[in-house]
Amino acid sequence: MSNGVIKKSHLIPRTTGGWILLIYILFCYLMTQWPVLKAVNKAVPFILGMPFVYAWLTFWYIMIVIGAILAAWKVWKP
Repeated sequence: MSNGVIKKSHLIPRTTGGWILLIYILFCYLMTQWPVLKAVNKAVPFILGMPFVYAWLTFWYIMIVIGAILAAWKVWKP
């Protein structure tokens, strides 16, 4: 911070859309982690021939990829 200039971090979203997408991606990521995954792993049904936990993880990872594509398309403008 020289001459009273404050540098903004590239890690913090600058727009409302950026914040929404950040929260969305973090939520999707948290749905694939231990506390939720432990509860989901107890389900028995098969979806498209996959155990439920594999279908669950596949769904949420696809949702993360969709969120990243939306972020690149809508928020990160040149």
